[in-house]
Amino acid sequence: MMRKITGLLLVWLIALSAVGWAAQYPLTVAELAVEGNDEIKLRDILEVVPFKKGDIVEEADLRAGSQAIFELGWFDEVSMDQNALDEGRVVYKVTENPVVREIVVSGNINRRDYNLFGIKLFDAPIMPTFLIRNLLWQNEVRKGNVLSQTALMTGLEEIKAQYQSRGYPLIYVGAGDLTESLGIEIVELKYSGSIIEGLREIPESFVQDQINIPVDRPLQMADISRTIVGLSQSIYFSNVEVTHQQGLDRDRFWLRWTLDERALLTSPEIITSIAMDGNTIYSASELESLVGDLPEQAIGNFELLGLLEGIYDRYTQAGYTRVELSVAGVEAGKLSLHIKEGKISEIIIAGNTRTHEYVISRNSELEVGDILNQNDLLVTYQQLMALGYFANVEFADEWSDSGVVVTLKVVEKSDLGGFGGSMAIDPSTGELFGELSLNEKNVFGTGQDLELSYSRGLVGTEDLSPSTWNLGYSTVAYFPGFDRVGVNLYQKTEEVEVDEIMALNITLGTELSFSYPLADFSGLGLAFRHEEEHISNEAHWTPTDVFDVALSYDDTDNPFFPTQGSRRRISVEKAGGFSAGREYTKFDLTWVHFVPITMSLIGSDMEQALGIRIKTGWGDPQVPVSQQVELGGSTSIRGVSGAPARQYVFANAEYRLQLADGLYATAFWDGGFDLGTVRIKDVLSSFGFELGINAAGIIMRLDFAWALNRDFNWIPVFDFGFGQMF
Repeated sequence: MMRKITGLLLVWLIALSAVGWAAQYPLTVAELAVEGNDEIKLRDILEVVPFKKGDIVEEADLRAGSQAIFELGWFDEVSMDQNALDEGRVVYKVTENPVVREIVVSGNINRRDYNLFGIKLFDAPIMPTFLIRNLLWQNEVRKGNVLSQTALMTGLEEIKAQYQSRGYPLIYVGAGDLTESLGIEIVELKYSGSIIEGLREIPESFVQDQINIPVDRPLQMADISRTIVGLSQSIYFSNVEVTHQQGLDRDRFWLRWTLDERALLTSPEIITSIAMDGNTIYSASELESLVGDLPEQAIGNFELLGLLEGIYDRYTQAGYTRVELSVAGVEAGKLSLHIKEGKISEIIIAGNTRTHEYVISRNSELEVGDILNQNDLLVTYQQLMALGYFANVEFADEWSDSGVVVTLKVVEKSDLGGFGGSMAIDPSTGELFGELSLNEKNVFGTGQDLELSYSRGLVGTEDLSPSTWNLGYSTVAYFPGFDRVGVNLYQKTEEVEVDEIMALNITLGTELSFSYPLADFSGLGLAFRHEEEHISNEAHWTPTDVFDVALSYDDTDNPFFPTQGSRRRISVEKAGGFSAGREYTKFDLTWVHFVPITMSLIGSDMEQALGIRIKTGWGDPQVPVSQQVELGGSTSIRGVSGAPARQYVFANAEYRLQLADGLYATAFWDGGFDLGTVRIKDVLSSFGFELGINAAGIIMRLDFAWALNRDFNWIPVFDFGFGQMF
């Protein structure tokens, strides 16, 4: 027996020795190879292996190499040649996936309407087949390629993301097994109806009437968002939650709504009168007029909510969305209604790592003790975004024991200035020419802006080498009562025609400006400037003292890429009459309007807007050429040579598409004429395209324009502009 046990032990030790000898680590890689790859190039496989020939590896390194090759997605199986490993050679054996011979897309059968201003233009598939194929092609899922499971999964996710960007969140995307063809199956889930939960007294039919979502159509995010907002802002519900559940058919789903009824009464009561307290915005008599007729019989919570709906809606429709109603009790038929209007008890400013808190507070309409109003939030958002310091501004509010706590969170821009331009020496004259600019916003986080620009030798004759420069300073933080105070020192040089001879007009000037808030979205601008003007072929300088008064209104939703709202401005400029020098008067009127539009061929995550500007002005005969509007060029009618005009009118229409943050594309039409010479042949008009970029707060535009008022040709006029067109 002992001899048998000893023999078995010896065999076991020999086996262990052989295994240990066959897999001795660390291992020096004598050769690194791959077998079984017919279509996939060897270098594409080996570049993911974490070692090479001659390296010393552990067993974990070999497993990592197998995993890396498998994760390429091209292979159904990856293994190692154990016999080769015994010789120090690392040979991976792979089994390639089949080659894609055909791609068949199915299920993308539903269509959507393409509307402009509510008018249906046409309809087309929600997701065209060519776009699905293109997304797969971009991920290397193509006919003739070995199928990569990794690339396929990425492509399917991008197809789903494209649906979501178009506003369709409930879409299933899958792929079948690859045989002769690769099948891509789309399931566009259709809405079947809603299931309502959580109701106690409110009839389900009442809620169903509030849910306006098209049945038997794929769900659009806009429809469900509108319904959630409507229910949430209703007096009837204090909380709204929604989920979806699969229907009986695989392309069907139901929405499951969980609603918390707003509870004012716990049991039916006979109510003969209502006494209110806590109301400061509206008088008791005004609110009582909004209450429905009180019935003689006992009413429950649902009926009471209906009676008080007018009060609740008066607050919420005026922007007081934090209003809360509660019933203290009912005594002898008298209901005591307490109104919490939403007084701000605390304001928390967050996210400002560089900007001082007082800069944000100075440009905010929110104050402790005020009643929280959505209009104040909109004005605050607009004012802070208009500073150019922040990439985004967000608000959050919640009730506390002492009132509403508002959190104002800013996202600061990483780049608020820069230095650019170039200078060179003309070898023939030794003169400097070129342009330099320095722009810095929110210096040291104090709400102060600096701007310096200089150009030389870009205008006029070579021997004069005139220069143009500007030094500007403004602040939004240090003058209480004013939105912004600024001062500019400048020299402008431009070519003018005097008695059919080209000459240089040089203007030295100083400007002091104030911006004063009048009301929400409205402001008053005051400016005074003194200029000394000199024409190169004249010996004297002409002084000008100018007062400028402007009224402005701006309720656009974004200062840099507005999609809705209006801008209106009227200004009067008066020179002279109170000092020596030039005298003139001129008026300007500008009207701008933006409307959001949706072209479903473009993803809904890309902002789109239609913008229209109409601008007109009048100046008396004494207005100098240097103060007249340039009718034509990058600020008025693009692609047309500019000419000064005292009396003018022009219009611009643009379709704008935001390609990325700070980058947009525009299709435009411009048209206008000089009111002093109103003739059909003198009408200026153009159309074209524009690319704009917002870099460090400086907007630069590249125009491609075709003028319509001259012999047309297909070669566009290229032009550069700085600042927003409107």
